[in-house]
Amino acid sequence: MNVKIWLKRYFINTSILAHCALIIVIAVVVSEKITHHWRWPLIKRWVLGDVDKTKVYPLGVAGYAGLPKGQWIKIHQQKPDDLVYFVRQKHAGSGFDIRRSRLFVFGSDTHGSNWDNAVYTFDMNALHWSRSYVPDLPISYSVNAYGFPVAGVNKNHPWAMHTYAAVVYHQLNDKLMVASYPGHLSPERYGQNLSAVWRHIKKHPTWIFDPGLKRWQAIGKNNELFFPYAIAYDSDRGVVTGFKPYGIFAWKGNDSGWVKIAERAVSQYHTNVVYDSVNHIFLLYGGNEEKNSVFVYKVGDKTIGKMPTLGIRPPGGQSIPLAFHTKTGKMVALINTETWVYDYAADQWQEIESAKFPYPVGMNYTMEYDARHNVIVLLSSPDKEPTAVWVLRL
Repeated sequence: MNVKIWLKRYFINTSILAHCALIIVIAVVVSEKITHHWRWPLIKRWVLGDVDKTKVYPLGVAGYAGLPKGQWIKIHQQKPDDLVYFVRQKHAGSGFDIRRSRLFVFGSDTHGSNWDNAVYTFDMNALHWSRSYVPDLPISYSVNAYGFPVAGVNKNHPWAMHTYAAVVYHQLNDKLMVASYPGHLSPERYGQNLSAVWRHIKKHPTWIFDPGLKRWQAIGKNNELFFPYAIAYDSDRGVVTGFKPYGIFAWKGNDSGWVKIAERAVSQYHTNVVYDSVNHIFLLYGGNEEKNSVFVYKVGDKTIGKMPTLGIRPPGGQSIPLAFHTKTGKMVALINTETWVYDYAADQWQEIESAKFPYPVGMNYTMEYDARHNVIVLLSSPDKEPTAVWVLRL
């Protein structure tokens, strides 16, 4: 072959390949910028429609007992013209009033853009939402005489905050407890909105909400902050217990506050915990290291333990919704789209393959067990889509 022709073909082919590579690089960079832009989910929804296309299931005369087993069922979804309408906050936490079958949700994504500090309540019997009060504007955020950050005209509400798994319903006291603080509103995190106010804060309290009176109480005695860790209610002793990397703490009431009862928990954040009332232990799963080990704590032990779990295990993860199903005696975990149950006595996991969730659930701390109706309750929705309530009957 003529050398001149060969060189010509070589440079043409090389040029074509180089341009193709350049186009690919540009396409990757541009698509990365487009898909990470805040408008991308809106454009995607406009073209493809909602991510969650599941219809609301009519409960019918049989109610919850008539629901199919082993499936996630959507029982309610908010409409824009509802009396109570709010965008689900993935950094929020929940508690459940087992006597009245009510789901409580409190917490905000904050990051300088969301200021929702209201308590939302879903009635599992009436299938409707209620709201404690209109969320307070950030202009009302201040510090009271005790040095606590407070919000509202009467300075008696907590600031909007990430709550993660640091929310629980204290069944004995009939109140919602929030043991977190607005760490992502500090000046060094997301803007200077509150810098002038922040420097006057002396202490972040544990907040206790009375649903009947719709009134908050701030307790600063021996306070511990479980941001971004986890607390759970011990139904045998009527005590809330919190888990942090350097200690395990029990809530001893308004006069004593948090008391350290053990030296060490799990050295991770974005954890979650449930109380196993059958085996009288706490079970922890998930964390920022995204490992798949179950940790166990029994009151009286000096530290937390790790289960060997020789058989099948679910994927690891963080910010995983957990609930303890009292009737089956098993912990339920929803990991992305997979539903798993854990039996502590057998140290065994099992996937409920029929209970595939319709989309990856992501960060979620709002899953509870409704003992009266014998269903797992989950608050979930994809970003920017209407808030929905789901149930799972095992």
